[in-house]
Amino acid sequence: MAAAGVKVPFGELLRQGDIPTIKPPVVIKPASSDNSCGVTLVKNVADYDAALKTAFEHSDQVLVEEYIELGREVRCGILVKDGELVGLP
Repeated sequence: MAAAGVKVPFGELLRQGDIPTIKPPVVIKPASSDNSCGVTLVKNVADYDAALKTAFEHSDQVLVEEYIELGREVRCGILVKDGELVGLP
């Protein structure tokens, strides 16, 4: 979405053994799960290990994203058609 010009939180994709480089507060969540399973708000570095363990129980890849207070989540279905992003009705 960021490549398409949509403002999104800065984030990184981790695999087992990777170390997050984004400083808290961050949201850690499984990359291939729904929006509530394995999601943790991390407010200090000491909580990274437990949050990563929880997220990796649901997926082999984990997203670490900067936390944006009072942010807004928008969910929609998107397809790539002829190299363009197309929103589903």
